[in-house]
Amino acid sequence: MNTRQSLTQVLVVLMAAGMTAAASAQSPTMKMTTPIPHQITTPDKVDTPIGTLEFFDGVPTTDTVRTVYDYVDRARAVEVFINMIPAVSTYHLRQGGRDIGATECNQIVIWDKLGDSKSLVLTYNIYFAPEAPEGMGNNWIQTIPGKSWFILLRMYGPLQPWLDKTWRPGEIELVK
Repeated sequence: MNTRQSLTQVLVVLMAAGMTAAASAQSPTMKMTTPIPHQITTPDKVDTPIGTLEFFDGVPTTDTVRTVYDYVDRARAVEVFINMIPAVSTYHLRQGGRDIGATECNQIVIWDKLGDSKSLVLTYNIYFAPEAPEGMGNNWIQTIPGKSWFILLRMYGPLQPWLDKTWRPGEIELVK
């Protein structure tokens, strides 16, 4: 073996040793380095009810971003649907009244029969009293004698006579 080959072998061994040492060495800790607790780092995979979310160095993968956006969009759609049920119900109550002729703001619809599950109407005449009026038990809310109570009237889409106070609802009547 000549000197050149020996020198080459020594250099190869030193380079290999240097690369091994560099690969196994940790980054130097500087005075301003803040240690990061393992508990707050983002794991590579997180199992959730919407599937497994994957991350690379704490950054979500493209599939994870797509999955989360799909979930958020779906959740928002459900929220909008649920929030709009009262508005749609109110619209159809008003439309139902118009369909049977209650087209003016001073006209109301009164049912002379008890409501049942065949009707699409959600609102009926309701009686407030300590005891149910005869035949009106399904439309009755019990009150306690000597205790106060109140009725709240909510107007959906009132017309001008309500707004300028030229119309007001009738008085509450005592039913005997």
